Amino acid sequence: MIRSYDVYDAIKSTELFRYTYFFFVYDSINDIFHVVHNIPKCDHGCARIHRLATTLSYALRKHFPQRIQQSDTNNNDLVLMLSCGDAPRIKAVCLSSPTNCNDGASVPVLQFGSIFIDSTILANSMIAMPLPVRPHMPCFDEWQVSDGTSLCQDLLPAAAAITTTSHTNAGADLMAVDHLRNDVKGGLPYGVELGIIPSSQIQQQEQQKSSHDYWDTLIQQVIWRGTDFQYLHTMYPKMRPPMYEYDIMPYEKARNTPFANDYNTKRWAIDTLWAMGNEELLLPRWRGVLLTSEAELETGRMSMLEKNSNGQQQSSVLLPWINIKFANVATLGTKIPASEYAEYHTLQEYGISAIGDYISMTEQAKYKYHIDLGGGGGTTWTGTIEKLAMPGLLFHHVTPTKDYFHDLLVPWEHYVPIKDDLSDLREKYDWAESHPIEAKEIAENGTRFARWMGSPDGFGKLYDEFIISPLQKVIMAYIPTAPKQRGKTTLDVILESGNGQFTVVSRCTGLHGTSCIEVGQ
Repeated sequence: MIRSYDVYDAIKSTELFRYTYFFFVYDSINDIFHVVHNIPKCDHGCARIHRLATTLSYALRKHFPQRIQQSDTNNNDLVLMLSCGDAPRIKAVCLSSPTNCNDGASVPVLQFGSIFIDSTILANSMIAMPLPVRPHMPCFDEWQVSDGTSLCQDLLPAAAAITTTSHTNAGADLMAVDHLRNDVKGGLPYGVELGIIPSSQIQQQEQQKSSHDYWDTLIQQVIWRGTDFQYLHTMYPKMRPPMYEYDIMPYEKARNTPFANDYNTKRWAIDTLWAMGNEELLLPRWRGVLLTSEAELETGRMSMLEKNSNGQQQSSVLLPWINIKFANVATLGTKIPASEYAEYHTLQEYGISAIGDYISMTEQAKYKYHIDLGGGGGTTWTGTIEKLAMPGLLFHHVTPTKDYFHDLLVPWEHYVPIKDDLSDLREKYDWAESHPIEAKEIAENGTRFARWMGSPDGFGKLYDEFIISPLQKVIMAYIPTAPKQRGKTTLDVILESGNGQFTVVSRCTGLHGTSCIEVGQ
């Protein structure tokens, strides 16, 4: 149950936020929407807020015409509070002690990003809205503008980079083109459409030849590729990537052992970086890198022992159980390939396998296990739905935040939950390996959810639940209040209360075919 509020409550709520917090004001006298930022200018979140405001103003006119009406007075004004950070950009004091910020200052906030799972933070006022990137909010906009007749390509099955031709032996055709596919063109990477999972007819033909099905052909490894990026920085300000200069070199001097490119040195370096985790310094994605480094080190040792015992090179290569590496790194506001980052190459000498080659969605779909490691907002925004669509099993990274659709997913039905620090990832992997029937069923349930999300029926229900319903709740919660000073509008009250800090950044009509206009700074 969200609390009632008026414009003065909304103004007070800005005390709890740092930035990416906005007033969304319907000016009923002029029949126009204004977007006001809580800080001067608009250096944070404005590219997103312009697009979001266009969608919201149209949705309000479309679904609440009785409420969004021009009038001679401002008694029909409406003030909604929006946030569009990766996670709510609330002040640190609200995270360290939520009771400090539950004194009545919080009002309902439509958060277009991840929200905190802990409902005591801001007293349950954060309302999870679709994420501002595809395949989320832009797809909802496409749906509403088309009156529910158009699903965006991002939620439909991905088209292969090349198109297969019709042959009598369809199974042979899929095998023939498989090595030519290197990526997908939009959409979600479903196994059937990519030829990884045969259609029912092909599957029947293949099962006559072998008792194994597609699950046994998937690569037996946890795969992840992504960017080395900060993680919930407001909540965990000390977390960072490891650095040779601070985290290995000082201890190496104390170790007083000459560097050697051998098992013992690499084992020592990995253990040294694991010690960062004891001080809550190690980012979750780097925990995955260390798990991978350990797996590669032990697999290499096992291969060497087997080679020595047999007296000859083994015919097959042992595969590490996990393969979490960075394809890119975010540094100084830009993204560069991990292979070009000098720090990674230094760590690589000590057996820290941070550098990974790019692996397309098509190729990742051939793996049996996936993980959606959280980023800046604690979640992946796009990665969860993409990996649910894939044939393999999703190990879902459970963090202090969640996205708008996460509560529709059920642990052990659609995914296998993994702790924030990845401490149970190996245990859950071993469980999946020893319970292939159950693991496959969970994976297929996840894929069915993704297909439902990208169906007219499913997406229509999501639109009702995550666009119309939240808007209706905040409209009902808002109490129009006449300004205390005669002749002032609601917008005047907001701007003057900010003492020059609040800034109008967009204006919108909400009419079909129009976009919000960015107001010059």
